[in-house]
Amino acid sequence: MNVLDQITNEGTTLATIYRKCLWLTVTLFVSLSLYNPLVDLIAPLNETRPRQHLFHVNYLFLDEMEYFWPVFVHLSFVAVATVIIIITIDSLYIVIIHHACGMFAACG
Repeated sequence: MNVLDQITNEGTTLATIYRKCLWLTVTLFVSLSLYNPLVDLIAPLNETRPRQHLFHVNYLFLDEMEYFWPVFVHLSFVAVATVIIIITIDSLYIVIIHHACGMFAACG
């Protein structure tokens, strides 16, 4: 059973590294849209820099630029929720595959 524990721990370590990389990626992705508003606060120009959303959406009854912050919060929530789903499924898949490999190694 030592082989099974070792291989399963390798899978857990790999899944942890994968989760951390995806969290870093989604954090950078969400913070990209905050660049222009933050630079406007730090070093303002005579005009505002154009604001960009995380991805293009079409709200029927809402102007995306007028309601930038509520749209930003909504899109950030959607991006984080999507990444949580991806992380959950992929981490479980990694651990299951490593567990199966450990079972094969233990059986001979």
